[in-house]
Amino acid sequence: MFNKSNMLGMLKQAQQAKKQLKKVQKEINRMVFKGSSEDESVVVTVNGKLEITNVELSDYFSSCDSRQQTLLIKTAVNNAIASAQKTTQEKMNSATGGMLGDMNIPGL
Repeated sequence: MFNKSNMLGMLKQAQQAKKQLKKVQKEINRMVFKGSSEDESVVVTVNGKLEITNVELSDYFSSCDSRQQTLLIKTAVNNAIASAQKTTQEKMNSATGGMLGDMNIPGL
């Protein structure tokens, strides 16, 4: 049997959750995340939109060959992105009461 008041309650909850997620997404977009190579010769900063906002290179970096440089850059970028994704997932799960579970939502 169709329960109209139950359906309205669910719609209100969905609207509240949507508002909360937008608020959290704005907060995340303003955050910055750092990642570095193991030796910290490369430090990369990304924002909550996963855009690179800064790259710092040590003197050691310039003495590396191109293959090593590529590896150092990739490691630093991947670490910064992983940090952003982890924080985003935690904040989204907190905002939704864990309803998202382990779902990875691109861009969130």
